[in-house]
Amino acid sequence: MASTRKRTGASKRQQKQRLGAAKPPDESKIRSIQGATAYWEERGRYELTTGLSLRVGPDEDLAAFKAVWRAAHEHGRALAERHQAPMLVAGIEPIAARLGDIVSLAGVGEVPGVGQSPVEIVVAAGARFASARRRAIGRIAKGGKNRSLRHAFGVSLPLHPTNVDEVRNACLRLLAGRAEHPGTLAARMITPGDVKKARAFVAQLENIKEEAGARKSSDAQMARERDVLHAALELFYDRFAAAADLAFEDDDGRRVALLSLVPRRKERRAAAKPAAQAKPVPAAST
Repeated sequence: MASTRKRTGASKRQQKQRLGAAKPPDESKIRSIQGATAYWEERGRYELTTGLSLRVGPDEDLAAFKAVWRAAHEHGRALAERHQAPMLVAGIEPIAARLGDIVSLAGVGEVPGVGQSPVEIVVAAGARFASARRRAIGRIAKGGKNRSLRHAFGVSLPLHPTNVDEVRNACLRLLAGRAEHPGTLAARMITPGDVKKARAFVAQLENIKEEAGARKSSDAQMARERDVLHAALELFYDRFAAAADLAFEDDDGRRVALLSLVPRRKERRAAAKPAAQAKPVPAAST
């Protein structure tokens, strides 16, 4: 018997931790378009923390917005009777605009084929600098008796030319090995000019790490805002579809046309297997 997975609520807790605790907004307190916009945003955050699953990607929802927006205005009176108030329709427009800005910013990347970025150039140069000196030290400090010496200079540590942490550590270990074994040939291989260059690489790489951390935090904040706005837009679509479904229940053509404007999750259905052909029954011998 197949065991069922125990529902622990971990996903919901993670959403609350990522988005913050939220309370359901009060629609009766809306007095302006700005209040309606705030309502949609708070509603999106609340629904996400309570388990809302987004149907489609933000691009697909944004592509449908103009058509749904026009239909909501065109049939505003009929939809208002089903609690799709014009102020709610007006309040969702800034939500869609902000979501569009975030999606367009996320899509901006480096132009392919232009070459390395300044960060990549610094990291690659630091990797070449450290690798050359580690190879030289490895050649002049061979054998088991020099194992601790090689270790002091970081010769055996991994060094990927695109890894900021590994390149920075390699430069630091070269400086530390030179200071720890000043009288050795390995230390004399690293000149005062090399020391100055290694320290410059370390400073540059530390700045790169700090900027990357700030950028990662900004990206995470933008992703949280994108999810909240995306949820608000889908909730507006749900409200529009529910009102249209009831307002035009006696007009199938218009009802179906309005409902078709709302993007829906694409169902994946397994292809039906062709029915097996029955084997011919052999004729009875006479």
